[in-house]
Amino acid sequence: MKKINLKKRNLRINCLYNNRRIIHLQCTEKGVIKFRIYGELLTYETYEKTNIIQLMNYIRFISKIDLNYYRKPQTGHYVYVLNNKKYNTPIITNIVNNLIIFSFLFLIILYYLNLTNFNILFLGQYTITYYTQIGKILILIIAIFCLLNFNNYLKNNKINNYEYLILIQISILSICLLLNTNDLLHYYVVIELQSLCFYAITALKKNNIYSSEAALKYFILGSVISGLLLLGIALLYGITGLTNLKELSLFLLTVKYNKLIIFSFILIYISLLFKLTVVPFNFWAADVYEGTPSVITLFFNSVPKLSLLTILIKFLNIVFFNFIEIWQILMIINILLSLILATFNAFKQYKIKRFLIFSSMTHIGYILLGITTGTIEGIQSIFVYFIIYIISIINIWSIYIYFNNKIKYISDLTYIYKYNKTLGLSFIITMFSMAGVPPMAGFLAKFYSFFVCIENNFYLLAIIGALLSIICLFYYIRFLKIIYFENSNKFLILNTNLSKNTAIVISLTSILLIYIFINPSSIFIIAHKIALSLCI
Repeated sequence: MKKINLKKRNLRINCLYNNRRIIHLQCTEKGVIKFRIYGELLTYETYEKTNIIQLMNYIRFISKIDLNYYRKPQTGHYVYVLNNKKYNTPIITNIVNNLIIFSFLFLIILYYLNLTNFNILFLGQYTITYYTQIGKILILIIAIFCLLNFNNYLKNNKINNYEYLILIQISILSICLLLNTNDLLHYYVVIELQSLCFYAITALKKNNIYSSEAALKYFILGSVISGLLLLGIALLYGITGLTNLKELSLFLLTVKYNKLIIFSFILIYISLLFKLTVVPFNFWAADVYEGTPSVITLFFNSVPKLSLLTILIKFLNIVFFNFIEIWQILMIINILLSLILATFNAFKQYKIKRFLIFSSMTHIGYILLGITTGTIEGIQSIFVYFIIYIISIINIWSIYIYFNNKIKYISDLTYIYKYNKTLGLSFIITMFSMAGVPPMAGFLAKFYSFFVCIENNFYLLAIIGALLSIICLFYYIRFLKIIYFENSNKFLILNTNLSKNTAIVISLTSILLIYIFINPSSIFIIAHKIALSLCI
């Protein structure tokens, strides 16, 4: 911070806690006093001789830190002591985060031991099957990878509010409940619980205007979509008198081309595509995700997607299967728009974060290719692609989160190779997997999706998808050129080392992207079992 030399005599106050500067103050006997609290620059104006006691009281009021000071008799210097409970007690963010991770590991073991259980509870409104159990295991594993990144992110950004971790835990609870729920009203209540947590989590950085703006946009648009979802459910209940999905599917087999039923279906369909950020209902995603802290963007892009995909499959392939001629046309239009618009929008991006956001929209389009077929093989291809996609984005976002906005633009990637060659290699492996280049797992996912489309006579989708995949190679290979072949005289300097948690996540996901291509049988078996369990 620049000195304010209004007088020759300057007063400096530095308060440290765990080697971290909490307050850094510089002032003069007269004039403007500038100081930093938690890194934020504040100003205190005075026009008379500065009274140190008054100044300390002002700092106590602004920062909510109780500062006591005493004078050393030997030197005559003032020593300032922190007496606030907030800093005299250990910061429990890491403790809460680790407890949540261990609780998720315990739940994974329990779900694995009860993998083959089948139960119908509460008159068919709550079901326990193979896909619900394996789905919860996948969600909890993804959540653990996200929380490992979250721990390091909170520490580096000096965010000591553990309430956000509790909100993440509640949102994961709601995501798991979505898998078990078999009733429209329960779907709405659980989705709203999840959405409310997401609105609050988006504003993780309360003092950041972009984070607050993203939370406000997400809240307003999410509220409108929630209204559409509720209206669609209400219309469907008003016509049929049913909310249970199994009873609805049996009833709708006897009804065809009822205008109100089709209208209610369209409302529910739009609300689900909005949550999945499918074009043209993705207009909110780029601005909201860019303003959101990177670790929360990773969470939004990975954890809730599985439950939302499961709901969409249930609605299309089970409940509204009798309307397949209608929703197939709608789905083909949305998939083509997602593939074309998101691919060409990604070309225009010069920020890494926005590029990754549009890239994820493209991959959602590829994931949904299998749903148009209306077959078990199509549903299997969805889950095969989804698992590989999740591994890729966890890897790429973990690398981006580690650099903590030091690398913001695509041109800044020249620093990675000089800073850490292993990270550069991992970055390229993931990019090649997302592009669908063998021998990476992404090639396997795209090949199987196109194969299922061709097998069910959806030649146009397969051809357009393959052509756009070739076009995508251009901007994915561009990362190889920037990292390895472009020279830069600048060097990247980071204040933190690569933590063990982040290193484990990056290395494990990089290895999996190659291993799955060599031995994909386990992924295909799990996806096939999920598809069978979901359709029975």
